[in-house]
Amino acid sequence: MRKLVLVLVACVLVAAAAPVVSAAASVPRVAPKDDLRIVTMNILHGITCPNAPDDCQGDDRMALLGRQLQAAKCPPVVALEEIAPRTYDRVVAAPWVKQCKYKIVWHDMPLTDRELVLTTLPVTSQKLTVLAGNFRSAYRVEMRSKLGRVVLVASHQDGDPDPGDPKPCNPAECPPECPADITISDCQTIQAKAIASEGYGSKTIRFLTGDFNVTAHRRVISRSSPTAGSTRISPPGIRNVISPPARNARAAVRT
Repeated sequence: MRKLVLVLVACVLVAAAAPVVSAAASVPRVAPKDDLRIVTMNILHGITCPNAPDDCQGDDRMALLGRQLQAAKCPPVVALEEIAPRTYDRVVAAPWVKQCKYKIVWHDMPLTDRELVLTTLPVTSQKLTVLAGNFRSAYRVEMRSKLGRVVLVASHQDGDPDPGDPKPCNPAECPPECPADITISDCQTIQAKAIASEGYGSKTIRFLTGDFNVTAHRRVISRSSPTAGSTRISPPGIRNVISPPARNARAAVRT
């Protein structure tokens, strides 16, 4: 049976996959060389800020992200949400991208809110899928690592609907696999899980990650992973482990 690591981002998330990790183990201060470290972050496109095209200090925030990644010794996979055209231009121009030897994995389907992946790993495939509601998306990137094949899906989703506006599924906005009695946001999560679970065997390392705008205890999130919603305490500065993995991985949210 395929198993999926589900990780939700509050601010910056670091997930590490390594051989033989117990559920009670703490995240090491120095990662072993055969670790697979993954960072995910909603970087805030800032297009609604009143001082556009500054985008709420977009240049400063991009530089800050670079300093944080370099301080973490350039984790090999970085998934970013809320990539608008100006945000993409900032990523391309950022000197730390070359300094970390990142490849920019991009789908050439720009919009105000898309996903982008930076990686030092060999990329074998990538595909962006527009989700229910016809605005949100899920970006699947396949990579090779020393631990094996990696499937990463990054997604920024609607989350809980506003009170009095449940946004139920309808044939114009939801695919057939989503029943009419669920919300569009729940359908987005079901779709993203299916995208992450597609293809290959049980030895594939799979991550479904991003900004879902819900808690891990929400019903559709809990169904996506048998361990989603469980929590353990890690070293100072790292807390709220959302999803201890089904296979050789650990995930922590830094807040």
